[in-house]
This record gives sequence, C-alpha cells and structure tokens, in this order.
Amino acid sequence: MQALDKNLLEKRIGSVTSIPISEWQHFLSLVCLRQYRPGDEYGRNHVGLIQSGLFRAFYRQESGEDLHREFAREEDFICYLTLYQTSETEDLVIEAVEPSVVTTLTLDQLEGLYKRHLCWADFGRKITEEALMKKLRRERQLLSSNLADRYQQFRSDYGAMEARLPQHMIASFLGASPVSLSRIRATLK
Repeated sequence: MQALDKNLLEKRIGSVTSIPISEWQHFLSLVCLRQYRPGDEYGRNHVGLIQSGLFRAFYRQESGEDLHREFAREEDFICYLTLYQTSETEDLVIEAVEPSVVTTLTLDQLEGLYKRHLCWADFGRKITEEALMKKLRRERQLLSSNLADRYQQFRSDYGAMEARLPQHMIASFLGASPVSLSRIRATLK
C-alpha cells in the first residue's frame, strides 16, 4: 500500500487555506489511507483527497443507464456533498474507475475539526464554494453550449484524464450518445 503523501495534503489543503502547525499535527493523527478497486463505492460518510486514481460520480437510472455528473482525479476532494451539508441521502454514486488511494476523514471527524479551530471551518466553507462553482459552471455549459464546445471544455478541464475513461462515460458526462461524441471527436482531429 502507498504511504500517506503528506506533501500532497499540505499542498492541496494549503492551496485552500492556511493551517497552523499544531492543527496539521492533529489532522494527520486523524486521517487514514483507503484503497479502492475499480467499481468500489466511495464511503458515504467520508470526505477525502485522492492521492492516486480516478473516480466517477453518477446517477444510475432505472433503465440501468448511468448519468455522469463529474469525475475526480489526483488532488481532487471527494465526498457526497448533500450528506456533508444536510445529512440527506441522494441517488448519487461515487465509484472508483481505476485502482485508487484516498486520504480520508469521516464526516464526524471533519465536524470535530470545524469546532476545534476556525481554520477548518474556513477550509470547509472554501471547498464547498469550490464544489458549488464547479457545479454552476457545468450547469451553465450543459444549458448554453453545443456538444463540440462541451467536449472542448472537457478536454481543457480534464486533459489527460480523457485517455483513462471509457468513451461512454465521457459521452454521458457531456449529455450525448457515444456515437455523437465519436462524430465530434472525428471532426476535431
């Protein structure tokens, strides 16, 4: 198993807010590494930072079709946002696409950090704002852009991740069929 990447944690969390050394030490005593195999679901009562690997967040329709909401890769935070904010359940599934390692905390531990020091409440607010802005950008894109523009934006936002994902997942994320995505890819080459 991989070792905890403290540099990655410090870099990514430090990009969100400043954390005093004593709080880092306490935080590091709480986190643990979890490994996921492709198809494993991410824990519903956890928040984490992906150290390695790739996840997808999707809604499974009664027909069996998956509607992809987002993808998360190395250095991305993941959690079930509605649980994190409201304790409500949702139909969203977060699942590993490839072997993955995630540094995790339980939501109860995160709540304890919020009460312990203001820096953690600031962190929580900022990552929630980050997730909201990402969701709003995606919503605007789905409502106002054509498939070619959405695909170009996907390539800009996700870069090399495209090679790590099956075409049907990317098509679903873009709100298109795999055939339509294939046509767009062919015209853009």
